[in-house]
Amino acid sequence: MAESHSESTSDSLTTTSSTPDQSATIPISTPRSHHVPEIPIEIISEEEMAILDAAFAATRSFLPSAIRSAAAASPSRIIAGEISNTARSIAMFSKRKLSACSSEDIEDSLLHRFRKNQALGVTDLTGTEWCEKQMENVLCLGRRKVSKAMKLGQARHLELEEEVVKRVRVKVESNEDKWALKLLSSIAGVNQFLFEGRTRELLLVGFVGGQWIVGVIDEVRKASAEDSSDTGPLLIDTKTRGRDTLPAEPQRRNGR
Repeated sequence: MAESHSESTSDSLTTTSSTPDQSATIPISTPRSHHVPEIPIEIISEEEMAILDAAFAATRSFLPSAIRSAAAASPSRIIAGEISNTARSIAMFSKRKLSACSSEDIEDSLLHRFRKNQALGVTDLTGTEWCEKQMENVLCLGRRKVSKAMKLGQARHLELEEEVVKRVRVKVESNEDKWALKLLSSIAGVNQFLFEGRTRELLLVGFVGGQWIVGVIDEVRKASAEDSSDTGPLLIDTKTRGRDTLPAEPQRRNGR
């Protein structure tokens, strides 16, 4: 009996045995080489490792005694949990930018989107301090429609202004004329405050922190000897209400 060996193109060897009566092919398998997937590696900086070490140290100090006893009884379970937490922390810190504010955050800020080429109003600051989300909705969605109560409030403010200031109609043709009229009205208001001790709707313009700020004082008057011993001016903010109830304490603080 003669035997001939042949190697196939696959990962198995075949042996062919030939006799006068029969011929058979028997496959002989060999181990197939397995493809090992590459594990992604993320490089962690020394600063991030220091943050991780500090976080782990703070966590260990707050562990209850029950967890510490369980860690002593079965350290392998605690080690496995720490490894998984470490992996998640490394992924989180490696993807996080260490800079406090990126260029994208600056471009997406409300100041850059809505007040890039104009001054900030005092109402912008006070409205943001009162409720940031409400101010965001006002900028993104627009202010609410003027209601009947708001029209009555505007009419009341106009009446109070006409008690102190004489309004004169002036025709303007450009933005320069508009701002010139505002500045002249502000100068007239300052002179009225100095000589008469009272004025209303006084425009103020300032440059604070690299940003132009524009605001209007509702009413300012000099303090008399009976009102207060302080010689500084008194700022008065008139509040109008849509219902017959007293305003809240924050509104009554500087109102009358």
